[in-house]
Amino acid sequence: MESQLLECLESLSSAGDDERARLRKVSRTVGYEELPKSWRALVRIAAAKTSPKRQDDSASGSKKSSRRAGRRVRRSTSDPREAIIADEEEGNPAFRLCRHILLQPEVMKDATDASDIRKRCDEGVHPAWERLAREAPIFAELSRFPVLEVSNAESSIEAWLEKANFDPIDHPSMYDWLSIDPPMKLSPKQRKSLLMLRREYSTKVDPRRVKRQIADFDTDTGVGSLFVGIMMASIGEDAERLFKTASDDPDLKEIATLYLTLNSFRHSKSAEEVVKWIEKEPESKLSYALTIEAWQAVSLLDLDLDLNALTGGGDLLDSHGSAWPAKLSFMIASKLIDEDRFDGAREVILGRPMGPIDVLTAVGRFSENDEDLVEIASESAKKIETSELIEILYDGSKSVRIRTIAAREAIARGLKAAHLEVLSDIATKGNEIELLSEILVGEANVRNPMRGLLVWHLLSARIGISKMDRMVDLRKKSIEALERIEDPCLSEVSVALLAVINGFSHDLNALHDRLGTTGIKALNQTRRALLEDGTGIVRENSIGQLITAADNSSLGDIESSLFDSLITSLRLNRARIELQMQDEDKKRSATETLVSIVNEGRLSLQLVISISEMIEEYHIALPVMEEWYREHAPDSSGSQIVRASISIGKGDHLNAGRCFLEAARRLEPQRFERTTQLRRMALIHFAHARAWKQAVDLIDRNAELMAAITRRFQLFLRVCSEYDKGRSDVATNLVLGYASDLDQEERTQEINGLRTYPDELGLPSDPFEGRVKAALKRLDRPGRRNEDRLERRLKEELQKGRDVLEISLIAQEQAEKKPLSGLRMFQSAINHGGFDEEGVRRLRRSQRSMFTTLESSIPIKDRRTFNITSLKPLVIVDTNLLIDAFKDELIKRGSPYGLGNLDWSLERAFQWALRRQKDAGSIKTYLPESVMREFSNRTRDVSTSKRLFHGEYQDQGLWSSVENAGIEEIRNYVIEVFSGVNLAFEQDNSIISGLNNFLESHSNIFAKIDESKRQRRDDEPSRSVINGEAIYPEEGDRQIIIDAASLASYSSSISPKLRDIGSVLVATRDSDFRMIRRSLEEQYGFVVVENADQITKSVNRS
Repeated sequence: MESQLLECLESLSSAGDDERARLRKVSRTVGYEELPKSWRALVRIAAAKTSPKRQDDSASGSKKSSRRAGRRVRRSTSDPREAIIADEEEGNPAFRLCRHILLQPEVMKDATDASDIRKRCDEGVHPAWERLAREAPIFAELSRFPVLEVSNAESSIEAWLEKANFDPIDHPSMYDWLSIDPPMKLSPKQRKSLLMLRREYSTKVDPRRVKRQIADFDTDTGVGSLFVGIMMASIGEDAERLFKTASDDPDLKEIATLYLTLNSFRHSKSAEEVVKWIEKEPESKLSYALTIEAWQAVSLLDLDLDLNALTGGGDLLDSHGSAWPAKLSFMIASKLIDEDRFDGAREVILGRPMGPIDVLTAVGRFSENDEDLVEIASESAKKIETSELIEILYDGSKSVRIRTIAAREAIARGLKAAHLEVLSDIATKGNEIELLSEILVGEANVRNPMRGLLVWHLLSARIGISKMDRMVDLRKKSIEALERIEDPCLSEVSVALLAVINGFSHDLNALHDRLGTTGIKALNQTRRALLEDGTGIVRENSIGQLITAADNSSLGDIESSLFDSLITSLRLNRARIELQMQDEDKKRSATETLVSIVNEGRLSLQLVISISEMIEEYHIALPVMEEWYREHAPDSSGSQIVRASISIGKGDHLNAGRCFLEAARRLEPQRFERTTQLRRMALIHFAHARAWKQAVDLIDRNAELMAAITRRFQLFLRVCSEYDKGRSDVATNLVLGYASDLDQEERTQEINGLRTYPDELGLPSDPFEGRVKAALKRLDRPGRRNEDRLERRLKEELQKGRDVLEISLIAQEQAEKKPLSGLRMFQSAINHGGFDEEGVRRLRRSQRSMFTTLESSIPIKDRRTFNITSLKPLVIVDTNLLIDAFKDELIKRGSPYGLGNLDWSLERAFQWALRRQKDAGSIKTYLPESVMREFSNRTRDVSTSKRLFHGEYQDQGLWSSVENAGIEEIRNYVIEVFSGVNLAFEQDNSIISGLNNFLESHSNIFAKIDESKRQRRDDEPSRSVINGEAIYPEEGDRQIIIDAASLASYSSSISPKLRDIGSVLVATRDSDFRMIRRSLEEQYGFVVVENADQITKSVNRS
């Protein structure tokens, strides 16, 4: 500071005696700006020429000056004396003496340290103090001390270099260093720049301002280069050239070399001295910075450091507040994984910087699936280049988990089409069923069909339900494309399980080896139960043995999932068969099974479809399934059907009807058959709920329903609706108009038959029965009055006496004129519910006796309402059921174990229900000539039989072993199984002649059926032509209609074999029958049955 003080005092001499001029002059000097506040106060006292006797005035700056024109100097109002006195920290003895001089004389008196200060000044003072004594008389005492000679040499280089041993980006240390003048001659401009730099580093540094200030310094010398280089480094600039220049100076070489190394770490990323510095113990701030930078540059070298050394580097970086370099994080994580310290490695991966490729590599080494690690790996996959992503996909050494993450990212980037095969492989190996479904769906040609089936059986329904149509299409394409039961990415056990579940013929040795003898034996028992000689019910202990065998084996992820699917399929089949038995205990057992399956939470799309079908078919109330739909598919048709079944269970028919109607609305418009079926169900439940208006409105809005319900049901709904509106006369007239085209006798008989219609179907009897009675009164005649008399007697007897003999007499009297009416009286009494078991048996015997007497005059179509135990349904079996049975038998015989198909589908359940009912003697079957002819034609040889499996798996091994003789043997076997009554009769000519008119009356229905058939088939469907429109049932189906209608109109008078036939049924899955089933029933008197449940109900009704 003394040099700067001298510079300021020398400038005063050329400014004259005016205080303002002197202050203005000195304020412009660099030295003045460099001085601290207390030293500047000395200059101000000197500028004022303060003397002891005018101390107070001068010090306060109150000295008067003449008023002169010109710029005024802005003077400080502060007392410079106070600044000097306040600086108690300054150690310079001459400055301290000045401070004591300025203190009050009484304070100075007897001061204990004044003599010590003067003694030090006696050793010599800087020339600045002698000059100060001359300029400021108050400090005249300073002139008596000897003046030291001051050399013009720069400041000490040693001190400057010692202070320079710091990290240049450490700005507080930089500020301390700048307080020392550099050991070089500085021009005023450079001193000014140095001053500005000191100020800059005292606060927030602006690199642009720093660059402007250091531009004034000379970098040709070593000191200048080092100074500027350190300044450049402090603002993050590359100063390699400057440090190299400085290192040429022997005095500067050591520190310049350190700075050069630090610069290379930070800018050129040189790794030459990394090993040296990571192994060196830091001794100074600069060496500490070098060590930190060496650890941060560790990624540049493939160093074989142990875990302790690596974690030591990490700790050092943490203590400095520096982030770990990505490579160091990876090296530490890898070492931790090597030592099975996965928790520590997990913390490093999740909490430290790491390159995206390294993250994927490290996470791939974890055996357990960790959601947090998968998430960070997925985020890392988004950051890598596409070329790197593709490299991971094809790198078989990478873990499947990491390749799966890469596969997801590849699909997100639109790379699926270009890398479909490897993406499919990865998803399959990783058991990533959802990902596999995304890859396979929409694929034009299924390359790996076993994977499509894998998706079908294992894809979670919560995912698949939103894309059900695409999943169904994938399954269909997969089966069509399947040529060999194998897949390179699936184990032999997985392939074998898929084969078993789908009923494919395949060698099960791999499954045998894994499950053992006990497990395979249990599996075969369950499969055998589904054959014709089996019970049809899979025993629980067999399932338990299977589960135990699987638990004792080491199944992989996919294998376990498929095995669970197999077990669930067996349980589902068991439940379906129990439901077919129409037994309440069995139904409860089946319901419990379904609830258990849903609660297990492993629902596949296939399971949801199957369970939903069973709920609809058997009206099972399954709240857990409703909850599932509400969560995962609230807007689906299935959710409404499940809700409808729950409402039915509660007796809430109105809500059930609304649910069925909403389910139909949610289906696609082209699903004509399905929507019609659901609307028909809605109608039935609206009728049970007495929602007459809603039912009639539904019929009026959907003309196709006219064919799906009988005229009687339509009449019932419209009559009740009109009466409900208060229009009783209109309702009565509707009843009268129902048979207006008949003569009086037939009309009365037809209307009288309507009286029991609601009771026969369990529908509300009021107000329909009352309107029928009102209509009959209008048709009043003597015979009618007699009938009313007998009906009143029957009613009275049922209410009071309940005498079986009296009821028999009443019925016999009625039967003398109206045989059917007499039999119906017995039926009314049986259904009344007021008789004990013995009474019911006596009534049935009497009814049976009367029927035996009158049987030849009662056509079969009029016997359907009589529950006479000896009467059995005659079932005409359509060709499609024979073909189902033929295919089932062919697969079974082609199976290595002779166990055939495991899947108990609706179609399979239908034909097996027919077999069992026939074998039990509950039904009689009949194969018309037209059916026999079509069936024989479609199974005449291997070639035609193979076409039956179009769209299904074609087992080449099976077809290579089958010959025409084998086909004939199976065909004959199926005919034998379903053949029953051998009838010889002539078709009714009136039915033949009127069939075309009947079919044409439903032309709108057949047009939609024809359109639907053409959409589903690749070839042209066979249709018959009426009035130029080729939309009607083919000839074979026409013949079945004629045969069924003829038989329904016959009695034993035509054939004795019809004596014990109570109804004629046509068992078929053909929509040509199903869509007009009620019209066929009403017009011709035979019933169309389309599933196992309807067969069972028909038998129970009989």
